[in-house]
Amino acid sequence: MKRLALLVGTSEYPECEKLSPLHGSLLDVDAMQRVLVANGEFATEDVVVLKNASRQAIEDAIHNLFNSRDRQKDDLVLFYFSGHGIVDEANKLFLGTPSTRKEGNKIVRPTTVAASYLHDAMNDSKSQHQVLIFNCCFSGAFAQGMTVMDDGSVNLKNQLGGKGRAILTSSSSTQFSFQTDGEMSIYTRYLVEGIETGAADRDGDRKISIDELHEYAASKVSQESPNMTPAFYPVEQGGKIYIAKVSQAKDDPRLVYRRELESRIVDGKWSIAARRLLDSLRIRLELSAEEAEQIKTDVLKPILAKARKLQEYEELLKEMLEERNPPTTQELKDLRDYQKDHLRLRDEDVSDIDRKYDLTSCDWFEELESMINDVADIDDKYGLIVSASPVFVLSKEFEKPKKESNGLVLDLPNGVKLELVDIPEGSFSMGSDDFEDEKPTHRVNLKAFKIGKYPITQKQYQSVMGNNPSNYKGDNLPVEQVSWDDAVAFCKKLSGMVKKTVKLPSEAQWEYACRAGSTGKYYFGNDFDIDYFYYIDFGDDFDVDVNQLENYAWYGENSQSKTHPVGEKLANSWGLYDMHGNVWEWCEDIWHDNYYGAPTDERARLYGGEQNLRSLRGGSWSNSDFGCRSAYRNRNNAGIRNDNVGFRVVV
Repeated sequence: MKRLALLVGTSEYPECEKLSPLHGSLLDVDAMQRVLVANGEFATEDVVVLKNASRQAIEDAIHNLFNSRDRQKDDLVLFYFSGHGIVDEANKLFLGTPSTRKEGNKIVRPTTVAASYLHDAMNDSKSQHQVLIFNCCFSGAFAQGMTVMDDGSVNLKNQLGGKGRAILTSSSSTQFSFQTDGEMSIYTRYLVEGIETGAADRDGDRKISIDELHEYAASKVSQESPNMTPAFYPVEQGGKIYIAKVSQAKDDPRLVYRRELESRIVDGKWSIAARRLLDSLRIRLELSAEEAEQIKTDVLKPILAKARKLQEYEELLKEMLEERNPPTTQELKDLRDYQKDHLRLRDEDVSDIDRKYDLTSCDWFEELESMINDVADIDDKYGLIVSASPVFVLSKEFEKPKKESNGLVLDLPNGVKLELVDIPEGSFSMGSDDFEDEKPTHRVNLKAFKIGKYPITQKQYQSVMGNNPSNYKGDNLPVEQVSWDDAVAFCKKLSGMVKKTVKLPSEAQWEYACRAGSTGKYYFGNDFDIDYFYYIDFGDDFDVDVNQLENYAWYGENSQSKTHPVGEKLANSWGLYDMHGNVWEWCEDIWHDNYYGAPTDERARLYGGEQNLRSLRGGSWSNSDFGCRSAYRNRNNAGIRNDNVGFRVVV
């Protein structure tokens, strides 16, 4: 078995003035080469580095990496690209080269490396262990023939199906990546940091798997640049591919201290008690105060970087208001563009600053509210919420009516309650045509059942099991760090307490309950619902950007890389909360790659398939929007525990 890598960095684009130089790309490939050789057990001669290479040289190297005559099934092949990513009108991705140019607004394709070329090389390769890392704008649009789905994400899994494959992207299909001139890009910087410091080894097994590495980098990126959403697309067991080893000894004082720092930081700071514990640990580990301070600085780096961005935003806003108050519509649009495209900050990140300077009451918002009222007869009792892009959303009073239900309340120990909702008998079309493992869509008839109104909370889990394994602590936060085996044990113990049969939902029960009679990508529909959104054409001065999922789910765009208390977002029409996002939810079923032969009733699939894997549904705080769809399926080993995985129960 060999471990081979191709690292491509393109920093110069002299033929296209619209593509600025990216000097950090060359630093990126140098750093990746360093860690792969030092920590990844890649031989120096097996890591090919191309800097500002021609299209032909890059394509020849891709062929040699994936399709060389001596390539073997057990070989691990890794492709990494840092540079400009470009998408055409069909949202197909092209990797920039020094000869890349445009004619008008259209890319001249022969001057680029088409992602489709790489896709074909991957599929023709004998290697069944493939890792691809794209550090470029629009990197989520990787693969030939991709189409943007209704929710704005890209159908990667369907295009890239294959054994042991993992794709890591620094951004979504519609986002720019971020690179400060002369510095490494944010995403690659944290990939390298996670390996070199050993901090990405989340389970402490001395090895860093691809999913651990991405989780570490993505969490750091979200702290520093919240408007940038790295994505991860594992296929088969691709996420578990071992990419690097931890070079530090298990009891290395710096590594031990860093892990303790990471585990105790909350909202960018340590509590008084945590600081005392950390100081005591530093003394026991015989670390100098200077060494400890340097490690703290490294851990705080993304948080401090975000703080500097917020300071820059506030200074810019103050300067604008000193010149003209209230600012003009165009000035405010320019401010929002600078906030999102340059500083990579979301509206919620700057909302406190906006309120501080009374920005939300300026004439611009009053003017928009007046325009809305000119075209719509909106009752005064419904408050209008104005987003940075001028989309007006009716207040939570407009939540869809819920199905009336008597439900069930289970009494748990210590006075804790567990609410369940009645789900009526009925039928629905299960699955979708988006991904192979969601096919074929098929009609399923279900008997009535009761399902948890919320995911099981830490307070509920503690009351039954006597412990709380969760990483993010809080009584009303969903319990996480629970394996499928743990969830089943909870159900078994609770069944004995309440004298009822409590179990995990089958996949059919879960999707039926999630959809609540809906047929779209999510239980509220696809892009928007007329009950919630009013669109107005404000001309070329404005861009309308709607993402209704934020009203229903905690996911990668709004979660700040952590769980949130259950029930804070809107419910579906059957009164169920957090079916999209927050934490993945275990189902009873053994994992099968598709729905051929699946039950057409509420039963779980307990035979065949991959016996060690169990199904997961709903997406989580760490996922992109498409991973939170009603039909989306995921799986994991029954004994694995993650801080984005929980469960809810059925009676």
